[in-house]
Amino acid sequence: MDDKTQNASAAKPRLSELQKEAIDAALECNWDEAVILNQQIQEQEPNNIACLNRMAKALFELSRFSESKKACNQVIELDPLIIQSPKRTLND
Repeated sequence: MDDKTQNASAAKPRLSELQKEAIDAALECNWDEAVILNQQIQEQEPNNIACLNRMAKALFELSRFSESKKACNQVIELDPLIIQSPKRTLND
């Protein structure tokens, strides 16, 4: 790993830290912060279903309905069975 790659990876918050911060922001109803944090997660993991679900909720709470719907549709594209099992957890 060269210096540039090492510095770039050091500058990016670790994914697990971002996920914890995103969840904390949502629990505190800090929806703007939740959107920003989930966008950062999406940059690293575009197909992260839990992130997309959090993003949809945060956008909905901010009355950004078309963006929320887009995030929901992305979840359904990635996992079509998710809509058939409302009690299913994201860890299944």
